[in-house]
Order: sequence, then structure tokens, then C-alpha cells
Amino acid sequence: QGAHHLSRTGNPPPIGRVSPAMGLGRYALACLLALSLAPSCLAGPKEDRERYAKLTDADLRRIDKELTEDDETEPEWTPPKPKFDISPGSKLDPKMLQNIAMGGAETGQVMVFANIWYEGGLNKDKTEKVSFKWKSMLMSAGMADANTYTISEDKILVSVGHGWHVPEVRQFILDQPETASYEHKNVVTPGPADGPAYQAYAAEKRAKADAARAARAQEREADERHKEKLKKQKRRKKKEARKEAAKDEV
Repeated sequence: QGAHHLSRTGNPPPIGRVSPAMGLGRYALACLLALSLAPSCLAGPKEDRERYAKLTDADLRRIDKELTEDDETEPEWTPPKPKFDISPGSKLDPKMLQNIAMGGAETGQVMVFANIWYEGGLNKDKTEKVSFKWKSMLMSAGMADANTYTISEDKILVSVGHGWHVPEVRQFILDQPETASYEHKNVVTPGPADGPAYQAYAAEKRAKADAARAARAQEREADERHKEKLKKQKRRKKKEARKEAAKDEV
């Protein structure tokens, strides 16, 4: 106990030795008391030394009680509470569980795509307007980190800074009348604009893309054949040159 550190002989409490029962506040006050007593005890008048030597057990208990009360008034640090309880038997927010199930547990920036269709013919200027409208609506819904980019006349990229917004963005995109399909992680979900007109447009676009790929493949094959033909001609010329050189030697 702190009382045992105050010697009946008037000696100051030893600095650097702290009883386990003493708190930080008690130790600090004891050090201050020791510093204040040290000069008088070591080199002060005889009356002071005698006065400190006359401290009774009751005086020591009173001083110790005062130091203990000071400790009790010190605020204790408590760790911050978690944002949600994950202990066994706890109940999580149903919306949070839905977000986790639908991919909302992703972290960092996430990008999703929307294929677009609207009447009157697709063009990039009109799609830019749709993209800007979507961004304004998403920000109004509280997703200030959402951004939209027009990739082509029929595709918009939507990025969010936090993965837990993905389920909300998915639902938002699928609710828009211009959405033909929503795509995330190679999973495509049809939207309200996925009708016969869009299907015909998409089929025509795929056919054009297939034809372009086939044309590029044919061009590569023709280029390879031409290169091979040139190599053969070069080898034939070298062979003929060696033959002529051999005839000259003979």
C-alpha cells in the first residue's frame, strides 16, 4: 500500500519503486510529495524533520486514502465499439446481409457495365446524356463516389469507390428504361430494354463483329503466306547463286 512508502523516520518514499496497488495518479502524487520533502528532509531545519517523523499511522492511512480517491477519479480508456455485432447469436442488418450475398462485400473501387438501348437510333451524344443523367441520380441517392463513362454508343461504365454500393448500383441500373443488360464479373442480367428491337440490334452487332474478326484472321493468314513465299524465293535465289559460283570454279 501507498502508506508503507511514507517512512516514520521522515525519509521520502523511494522514487522508481511502484507498488502494484498504486495507480498512475498515486505514483505521480507520491513523486511530487517526495520531491517536496527531499530538500527539507536532507538539509532542512531540525523542526521539519521532527514534524515529518511524528506522522502517525492514521495520518499515513488518510494520505493513502486521498491518493486512492484521486486514482478513482481518473477516466478509464475503453475500446471503441464495433460498427455491427458479429458475435454468436447477434442479428445483422438484413440489408447488410443482402449486400454481402449480392457482392457488396467487395472493397475498393468496383466497375460494372450497362448495355444501352433506346428508340430513335443509338448515337454517342444521346448515350452521353443518359450517362450524365445516371451520375446525377446516383449522387442524389447518396453515392457521391459514383462515376459514369460512355464507352461506346451502346455501353456505359459505372464505377463506385466502395464495393458495398454494388447491389444498390445494380438495382438502379436495372430499373432504368434504357438498360438492355447489366454486367458484372462476366455475369449478364437482362434489363427492361432487352426486347425484340435490342435483340435484333445485338445480333446484327455480333454478326458484324464476327465478320470483322474473320476478315482480320484472313488478312493475317494472307500476310503469313506472303512472308513464307518471300522466304522461299530468297532461299531459291541463294541456292541458284551457289550453283553459279560452283560452275565458275570448275
